[in-house]
Amino acid sequence: MANFILRHRALRRLCRAADCGFFRFCGRCSPAVFGVLSLLVCLWLFSFLLTLFDAPPVIVSILSLFALCVACYTTAYTAARRRRRNGILCGLASALFLYAVIMLGGLIFVRIFSCAGCISKLLILIAVGLFGGIKGANARL
Repeated sequence: MANFILRHRALRRLCRAADCGFFRFCGRCSPAVFGVLSLLVCLWLFSFLLTLFDAPPVIVSILSLFALCVACYTTAYTAARRRRRNGILCGLASALFLYAVIMLGGLIFVRIFSCAGCISKLLILIAVGLFGGIKGANARL
C-alpha cells in the first residue's frame, strides 16, 4: 500500500509539473463513477433477488427507485466530501443531473415522455441528494 501511495504522489507531482489536468479531471468525474458503480451494484443485487421469486411490478418499481436513490446519495456524498463545502449545492446538482439523465434515457429508449411519478421522483431524488451532500460536506476525514 505504501508503494502505491508513493507512486501515486510521484505521478501527481509529475502531472502537476506537466500541467496536463488529469487529476483535476479525475476529481470531477469520480463522484459520477462512484454513483454509477453503486447503481450497478444495487441493480445487480436486486436482479439476483428477483430471479429467486416472482415479484409484482410495484416491487420492481420500488427497488429501481431505491437503487436510484442509493446512486444519488453516493454521488452527492462523494462530490461534497471532495469539495468539503457547499454540500447542499453538490446534493442538488447531483440530484438534478441524475434526474435529467433518467428522463433523457426514457425519452431515447422508450420514445415517450410519461410524467407518471415525475414530480415525486424528482422530489425524492432532491431530498436524498441534499442529505448525501450535507453528510459528505460534514464528514470527517
